[in-house]
Amino acid sequence: KLGAYLMGMENKDLKWQKKMDYNVGMDMSVKNNFNLVFDYYQSTTENLLVAFTLPPSTGFTTVQENVGKVRNTGIELSMSYMVLSRPQDRTFLTLSLRAAHNKNRVVKISDSMKAYNEKMDEMAESDSKLVTKYYDGVSMNAIWAVRSLGIDPATGREIYLTKDGVSTYEYRAEDMVVCGDNLPKLRGSFGINLGYKGFGLNVMCMYELGAKMYNETLVDRVEDADLSRNVDERVLKGRWQKPGDHTFFKDIASRDRTEVTSRFVQDENVLQFKSLSLSYSFPQKWIKKMYMERMKLTFQMEDLFRISTVKRERGLDYPFARTFNFGLQVQF
Repeated sequence: KLGAYLMGMENKDLKWQKKMDYNVGMDMSVKNNFNLVFDYYQSTTENLLVAFTLPPSTGFTTVQENVGKVRNTGIELSMSYMVLSRPQDRTFLTLSLRAAHNKNRVVKISDSMKAYNEKMDEMAESDSKLVTKYYDGVSMNAIWAVRSLGIDPATGREIYLTKDGVSTYEYRAEDMVVCGDNLPKLRGSFGINLGYKGFGLNVMCMYELGAKMYNETLVDRVEDADLSRNVDERVLKGRWQKPGDHTFFKDIASRDRTEVTSRFVQDENVLQFKSLSLSYSFPQKWIKKMYMERMKLTFQMEDLFRISTVKRERGLDYPFARTFNFGLQVQF
């Protein structure tokens, strides 16, 4: 028998995506010791295509929609400086730095996005999950949440702020505002490349500064945890229990769901030791005797450690895996 199935949901209103890029840059070199590359760019996309998640009842997982007009602007900077260079004894030292800043803004949303935002508001009222919304002048990576004043020491309940700045115990999705952006303000890398009489050392670190993130795992695994199962110790030790308690988490006896608020929006700054490489190139006078052109011994490590202002809760990311590689390169 022959069969057929639909690859995706039809969208008759879908339009072709158009993109216009502008770029200006500068390359500079001083005595071959110092190199600088600077770029400023602006990229405008009309009818930007985005895959939106659909309810399982539709029979499809996603559907393509046009967000509207989106503009990305940013700068990229790359520098390297050769501190030391002595070819006669194979000694050198080079420092490198890369930095990038990017921001995006929705210039004009499409009509379909206006309807989508209304659906997100309805979903936020009925569900406690983070929603994504798109408005003119707002980043596509904005975190939408209701502002929070924390847990009231007298009652153990969360205090919310309305759009007008009035404190209340009543949660309303219509009071959601932008409480952060997932995009870091600055990201890049820096490294060292060192050589000494055949020995080599290469170190590369990556960083991200000024981002925000909504810590969903704290909600699911601590505050809304099922007390009938094994739970994190913070479920018992970090919760409000009696008047006067100053805690981050609400009343332990409360069975009300935790709403999306700024209480769980956290600053994220990251430093990652990405790679470490060690090598040794055997002297030519040795390997010539073995009828070789080149012989090099290498050792490499990946993801040595990661430091972040946000504790990587279990379930938030795939675990970081350290890898070790040994190698011997021989050329005849």
